[in-house]
Amino acid sequence: MARADTRPGLHFTADSGWINDPLGLTWHGDAYHLFFQHVPAQGTWNPRCHWGHAVSPDLLHWTQVGDALVPEPGEGCWSGSVAVPADGPARIFYTRIDPDAFAVGTVRFADARDDDWRSWGREPGVVELPPGEEVVAFRDPFVFAEHEGWRMLVGGGRTDGTAVVYGYRSEDLREWRYTGIVASRPSAEREPVWTGGVWECPQLIEVDGSWVLTFSVWERDRTYYQAYALGDYCDGRFTAETWGRLTYGPCYYAGSTFRDKGGRTAIIYWLRGVDDPCGGWTGALSLPQYLSTRGGELDVAPPSGILQGNRPRVGAKGQGVVSLTLPAELEWTALGGVARVEIGSLTAHLRDDQLTVESNGDSWTCPVATDHIRVILDHHVAEFFPGPAVLAAPLDGDTRELRFRASELALHEL
Repeated sequence: MARADTRPGLHFTADSGWINDPLGLTWHGDAYHLFFQHVPAQGTWNPRCHWGHAVSPDLLHWTQVGDALVPEPGEGCWSGSVAVPADGPARIFYTRIDPDAFAVGTVRFADARDDDWRSWGREPGVVELPPGEEVVAFRDPFVFAEHEGWRMLVGGGRTDGTAVVYGYRSEDLREWRYTGIVASRPSAEREPVWTGGVWECPQLIEVDGSWVLTFSVWERDRTYYQAYALGDYCDGRFTAETWGRLTYGPCYYAGSTFRDKGGRTAIIYWLRGVDDPCGGWTGALSLPQYLSTRGGELDVAPPSGILQGNRPRVGAKGQGVVSLTLPAELEWTALGGVARVEIGSLTAHLRDDQLTVESNGDSWTCPVATDHIRVILDHHVAEFFPGPAVLAAPLDGDTRELRFRASELALHEL
């Protein structure tokens, strides 16, 4: 059965056209500002991407307000970040690519021309691949403040299969000097987790006093998942101590970290494979997920505190069927070590320490740290939080009923 022509209620989608990477999510003024790669009025990807722009008071309800960057002739505006200095306008750092040869880009700048961030103007300056580097990719600048100056990370991958993060330093956000390799790892290394030959969207953040390098795994024109390393960062160099995988399933990619207005560290993703069956829009963004460290691992929590259901919680036990109105939040606990829920074409099984999700002949698994699973069900997408990682999958078919087997099930319509 085809998906109903209903937009997700809580997950951002563009008014029309294609979206992928979320960019530069920032609390500014009295709203969150979200940027995203956008191909307006076209449901398929095109390298001549724009930077779309949306605003929200609460990270859930978004209003699209036009494009912050529109590509000039002969370019595409790819992923990057936003820096907000104390003594000047906000600055976008984006990857400028040639649509006919887009593997290796350059970093360009644009400054806000108004306090609402509706108008942006290109500024002179460019950051390029360091001389002598032979690469298959160079893109996705991430800029952060450090010691009365600024650091920039740019993701890439060498032709020998080594994933690389390049580092740059600036005192004024205008003049940048190359400072060397921040981190790297060969694709041949697979334990405890494989991290590919290119790191897209690399970002370095502090979580609970620990340094975390997080990135999206790419190799040979294929996107995989979000991975990370916990370690030590000093003077432009990151030394990994542990490696981990943050996401599972077919949807999550291009994670973008941010601080919410309360200062909590969070991440938001592009959701692949989530679209309008009528072709009006393609791609969605995940709900924000809050990050913490636990037992030497990066842990992910759903957005408790911002979801506020306006309908009573439905409780059930054993097995049965309940009526469902989306979006909804589901909490379920295993019965005798096993639990199962079915909605539309999607079936999820919880058994011992593994979650398995099946849909339309495909199957994905994810490790679990508890027998208590939280799920956000929205039109076209389901996000599972089994801890410490997350899994998302498209949601198809008739979603009016939920079949379950669980020792305890709680349903909260949102």
